[in-house]
Amino acid sequence: MTPEALWTEIHTRFDPWAPPARPKWRIDRTDRGLYDVHVRLNRPFEKRCKVLVAGTKGAGKTAELLKLAEDRAERDLVFFFDLYGHLQTVMQDPSAINELQPWEVCALIGLAVHRGMASCFETRWPSGLAENLGKRWAALLSTSGEPSVALGKLAETLLVLVSTAADGGTSIALAAAGKLAGNVRWDRKLGRHERAADQDPRVEALIECVHGLLEKAAEVSGKRVLFVLDGLDQIRNSQPATRLFIDSALLANLPTVLVATAPYSMRFDQSLHGARGFEKHYVMNEPVLDKAAPADPSRLGPGLQFFEAVVRERTRDLPLGPNGLMDAAELRRLAWSSGGNPRDFMKLVRDAGGLAFDKQRLRIEADDVDEAIDTLRRTLAVGLWLQDIEILRAVKAHPELPPKGDERTEDLLANGRLLPYPNGPDWFYPHPTLLPRLDP
Repeated sequence: MTPEALWTEIHTRFDPWAPPARPKWRIDRTDRGLYDVHVRLNRPFEKRCKVLVAGTKGAGKTAELLKLAEDRAERDLVFFFDLYGHLQTVMQDPSAINELQPWEVCALIGLAVHRGMASCFETRWPSGLAENLGKRWAALLSTSGEPSVALGKLAETLLVLVSTAADGGTSIALAAAGKLAGNVRWDRKLGRHERAADQDPRVEALIECVHGLLEKAAEVSGKRVLFVLDGLDQIRNSQPATRLFIDSALLANLPTVLVATAPYSMRFDQSLHGARGFEKHYVMNEPVLDKAAPADPSRLGPGLQFFEAVVRERTRDLPLGPNGLMDAAELRRLAWSSGGNPRDFMKLVRDAGGLAFDKQRLRIEADDVDEAIDTLRRTLAVGLWLQDIEILRAVKAHPELPPKGDERTEDLLANGRLLPYPNGPDWFYPHPTLLPRLDP
């Protein structure tokens, strides 16, 4: 295999922004991830349970949600929708995630269900449901007049994964519902309208329609509906999330099983405890640091095995030769330097592979690892102020104590400078690449 072919493949397989493309690449987490949610959904009487999955960016929430959805695909009618991805790629307005109203999220859930059902149960799915939703949605828009694009056409821009393959067919692993429509302009802005209370008659009419969509989907498929909603973890802080999960009961009252992401900041400032009706679960970083000596790169925690499995599964079918992609010692260094964050680990492997290609090598060597780690260190150090360094020093001195819940600390958590770990009572530690910056 030529260096170009090898490192092109590694570059693709270790994409830090893409969820694992193959089921075997979704490695079991050290703390069992969402296993407890799997167990709960095995109960036939759990018809409408609600679950919030909170975690920091890059911790692997999407991979865990996809694993959950695939596990349920043979038993439930499963829908998977990335709301933030839709705002970013279709609406081209990712900041709207912080302004969404509860009724808008419910309306998108209803539209995603219509998208999946119209694709998979075309002959049995009433088209009038989308028209009804469109009229009730239009009544809540700030602009005057009817939207020019039919809601059914807008639905074709949603990338929805659904567990049923064809009308009358059997359930299979998740597959995209229909072909995505191009050149369709959304004329229903999201998160940019005057606030409407849950008790507003227009909101009540729309929610009644969404309930009808979900109930009809269960009736047509003959299965329990599980809706997996990704992307709400991208909300910047806990205030917009509080608006969705605490100040409103619209999502909690949907007639479906709902598993949705939430920002980790909600747990940090304890507001997540107020999300009544939702069971809370957390996806955090792999405990690759030794809790007893987290600053010592020669001592690694149990999370190392996760990253060893990640590299093994993603390179299993590549002709790497007897020495593999890299020495075990270099893999350990990359795992420790990632702080246990799967996205940072992917970045490190990809960057080290690019450096190996530059030198026309067929494996990653120690100097490639050194340079990749230094690049990540410099990236994470950008924008660190004295107040941030003081917070990180305080956490380093007392990892077992929750850090102060202020805006600066929330930013450190959100941007991966401060990392939470799940082994034992939750503990925190600065990203290991930043430790040299914390020396007096």
